[in-house]
Amino acid sequence: MAKGRISQLECERRTAQVVTLVLSGLRPSEIYRITMSEWGASRRTIARYLNRAQADLQPLLEEQKGARVAEHIAHRRDLRRRARTAGDLRIELEVAKDEARLLQLYPAERQHHEHSGPDGGPITLTAVRDLLTFPEDR
Repeated sequence: MAKGRISQLECERRTAQVVTLVLSGLRPSEIYRITMSEWGASRRTIARYLNRAQADLQPLLEEQKGARVAEHIAHRRDLRRRARTAGDLRIELEVAKDEARLLQLYPAERQHHEHSGPDGGPITLTAVRDLLTFPEDR
């Protein structure tokens, strides 16, 4: 093997270790810190392992999407129950709204985009104006 290179087996082992770290709930910054110090690898190399790990996890996440949504709904219902027990109607309402958004019960929010030129004035399309002017008009 060339200096600094690892075997395919070691690469797979490291990717599996990164998968385990992702599943344990660590943030990417924590994964970088742990693996860089343990393996002596560069940040770029760890990024490749993290990308491979995320690609390996994608089918699993898609497969479990329904169960994850159900888990989040259960958490919100528990929060609503606790807020109701504490008599905090404001929190109960906020959690109910969040649950409704998660279930996509509200219509999609419309976004309004407004464009203007300098100081809120009109946008001048000089390039278009120049293209529409024939050479004999110049």
